Amino acid sequence: MRENNKIIAEFMQKSFEGFGLYDYNGKHYKLYELKFHKSWDWLMAVIKKCLIGQTEVSRGLTNTNVSEILDGLCYQDISRTYKAVLEFIKEQKETEYKTCDKCSYDNIDDNGDVLEHYCEDDELYTPNN
Repeated sequence: MRENNKIIAEFMQKSFEGFGLYDYNGKHYKLYELKFHKSWDWLMAVIKKCLIGQTEVSRGLTNTNVSEILDGLCYQDISRTYKAVLEFIKEQKETEYKTCDKCSYDNIDDNGDVLEHYCEDDELYTPNN
């Protein structure tokens, strides 16, 4: 559970890893104190970040992830919702695009997501490569 909460905290960009602390709502918590798995108050902020302004197509995310989160919410099942949020974050991390040290330029869409990436060797790299 702790490792999964760490994944969520990092997704929320609220990590102070060097100090072993994570920020939530202006307070600092140790890893074992994070409550994403058992508190709707904690989990709802994560769900909001997952769903608001989400561009599943441009990030290569499946509608299944979003549907699973919504199903968990509809059934008011925190365990199910928590698992769906984790899967969403894990898939997003897998499809996240990272630039390299030989970058020439990127083809970016209106939302700022990278569609194509070119390196100095003039080869095309897509986010899935």
